[in-house]
Amino acid sequence: MCSEQTTNNFTIITLSMGLTQDLKATLKSVNIQDRPVRHILIDGSESEKTRMYCQRYFPAVEFYSQKPDGIYAAMNFGLEMIPGHSWVLFLNEGDFLLGRNAISNLIGNSPSPDYWCFGSTVAFELDTDRREIYGDESFNYKAFRKGKVLIPHPSTAIPARWIKELHGFNPKFRIGADLDLIYRIFSSFGPPRYASHLVTAHQLGGISSTSPFLSKLESLMIRIRNYPLDTIFAFTEKVTKLIRQTGKTLLDGTQAGNVSVHHVDKCKKKNSFPVCCRNKLLGYD
Repeated sequence: MCSEQTTNNFTIITLSMGLTQDLKATLKSVNIQDRPVRHILIDGSESEKTRMYCQRYFPAVEFYSQKPDGIYAAMNFGLEMIPGHSWVLFLNEGDFLLGRNAISNLIGNSPSPDYWCFGSTVAFELDTDRREIYGDESFNYKAFRKGKVLIPHPSTAIPARWIKELHGFNPKFRIGADLDLIYRIFSSFGPPRYASHLVTAHQLGGISSTSPFLSKLESLMIRIRNYPLDTIFAFTEKVTKLIRQTGKTLLDGTQAGNVSVHHVDKCKKKNSFPVCCRNKLLGYD
């Protein structure tokens, strides 16, 4: 462990597979937040490079090395170390917070986590112009149950005690366990609050991107399992693609759907958003 645990009401869990530029951007974006954030890093590479990097540059990070056993098993492992009175957000390697006040914009000044909330995230690819915005509208439970809208996990904060009460992520799902958890949270605790801020950037290329068929299949199974009638109605109405959520395309670098773009502080905006912010975090600007 890189340091002793700090006491606050917000925890971020990050999974990684070794020391990469993607991970460095994630670590830096958490480290510069304008409020205390506990950061747990679970690395599956069995390499000492990541641990040594944390010790040198990010000593507040709590580092754990774990043999790979699936991403959701690792997330459940991280949850075991979080007290119930903390929010938790899962920010994986390659994802990063946009600006110093990203977490403050998401949860406001609430002293204790007695609700769950989400903001927007911009999904991007480093080598293409693909940019999509998710979570840029206030919560609509009918559209949510039908699979028409997506609550993006990289910009969603949930009370840890709620996740613990529901026994964490279901490891039976290789890709869709986060969607399954979101549905169970909604069914048990009601709708989330919406923060009209762009909170995170999410780099595409994870398992859901590289295994699209399995991702679509699991998403459909999860919706049928949780909301069978809504799923059937959505199919018959032909109002949505049941097994794939799509975001709104980001047309420029100033407006993301219904929310304004937040750049990392002093970002020179030399590259397309949010790559420009990633470069600033990594010191390329």
